[in-house]
Amino acid sequence: MADYFGEGENNWQMVGLKVFFKIWGWLIGPLVFFLFLGKFLESRFSQWAPWPFVICMGLGFAVTITGIFKEILFLWKITYSKKNGDTAPKDPQQVQRDYFDSLDDNNSDASNKR
Repeated sequence: MADYFGEGENNWQMVGLKVFFKIWGWLIGPLVFFLFLGKFLESRFSQWAPWPFVICMGLGFAVTITGIFKEILFLWKITYSKKNGDTAPKDPQQVQRDYFDSLDDNNSDASNKR
């Protein structure tokens, strides 16, 4: 964790990159998975020709939208504090610490913060 909060000026880029890759992961991952699943089911059940593919792609879009929405809500929650009725934005350094604490696999409190 010491590397995340160094004295460098470009430290803010790490949060942006993590958010970028998480959003793209939610965008590409489910769509590609359900694409191949839909093609497999379409070849397996050829009498229902386009419907397995269409249903799988619909599920892929639903999972993608749900995942992206979940990430946006999480970022919104750590950016705006609801404690004591305060809706003012937090300090950017604190937002960065909260975000990295939530992503840290070794942090035992990460599951409690969500």
